[in-house]
Amino acid sequence: MNERQAELRTLLDQRVAVLDGAWGTMLQGAKLTPQDPLAGLDELASQVRAAGITSVTGNVVIDNRLFETDAEMNAEVPVTPIMVNENLIDLTTTPTEPGHAAQLDWRPQTASTEVTSTVTTVAPGGATEIAVDSFEDGRVELSGSIAADSEPQLRVAQIPDPAAFARTALIEALARAGVSVASPATGPNPEGLLPPEGSYSSMPVAELTSPPFSKYMRLILKVSHNLGANLSVCLVAVQAGSDDCDAGFPVIRRFLRQAGVDTRDVSLNDGQGGKRSDLVTARSTSDLADYWRGQDRFQVFKQALPIMGVDGSLAQVGRNTTAKGKVFAKTGTLVDFDLLNDRLQLGTKGLGGYIRAGGRLYPFALYVNNARIESIQDIFAINDDLARIAAALRAHL
Repeated sequence: MNERQAELRTLLDQRVAVLDGAWGTMLQGAKLTPQDPLAGLDELASQVRAAGITSVTGNVVIDNRLFETDAEMNAEVPVTPIMVNENLIDLTTTPTEPGHAAQLDWRPQTASTEVTSTVTTVAPGGATEIAVDSFEDGRVELSGSIAADSEPQLRVAQIPDPAAFARTALIEALARAGVSVASPATGPNPEGLLPPEGSYSSMPVAELTSPPFSKYMRLILKVSHNLGANLSVCLVAVQAGSDDCDAGFPVIRRFLRQAGVDTRDVSLNDGQGGKRSDLVTARSTSDLADYWRGQDRFQVFKQALPIMGVDGSLAQVGRNTTAKGKVFAKTGTLVDFDLLNDRLQLGTKGLGGYIRAGGRLYPFALYVNNARIESIQDIFAINDDLARIAAALRAHL
């Protein structure tokens, strides 16, 4: 269960609203979406209470067996079958008066996580440097400083044991709904108590259905949601009858061949394109885009892509060009750190999708590879360069 999906039930149009935690810690001014990350569990708990259940005399166990946890696609953000708030603790630090402790707020708050902070507010214009240390026992410690004139700063911490965290959060949600549980809320998830796989009754007491995958696809594409991209590979594997996420790649390979893409021009080791071994040619990208143009649900796919100068990862790109609102394209960024020279190294900055001109849609793909950059701001500058190239291409179509 992905609680940032489940929380969308509180949005009337079931749109996906999320901030990718990895980028959220890199970009100044990043803010959380307002939805409650525990809303999905609260919904399940309320259904349990509505069914007439007021107490649980046994234990609460999270079934975490849909697929094997995969830490290979992204070691920093493993893909797990159970996710509450995408296995993240969101930490927001707000300055107070110089010389005083900064204000800290975090979510989701459960008994399994202890968060403390020694971040101090310093004079206006001072250094804002916040470090986060996470421990296997659930403790999270923040340290450093924040300038008095700084905007609130977002950081994230990984949840070390997603199943145990989800169990605690569910027991606490049951308590809020008026359902008592005899077993302690904290502690490991007792997986040994689970029945054999596939032996559950077909009459659940409570059920939470996520938005359709088209909505989740919109999230992945609009904001480059890496965890969602990797999770999709695992779900493809499950659909193919395997609990090994790697089993998703042969399915993807067959699809690409069906789509007319030469798979010799594609190398993938994850869903997000976050490794040096994730390689594509501009031709393979444009061939895939060309394939989608002929599909029944093409408009759903096209509108899920960022629109230049309008939304998603292209909202601030190309707003002053003739391509604004006329380019539908997925961004891609791979950045490494050069420890020898204490600088960033851009592996790839890409843009691929469609240019609308003269009433037609033209597939295109642009890539910048292996460039030295001084800061994250240089990535935005390259994004702007790609936008200008797209505008120039459009002018000649």
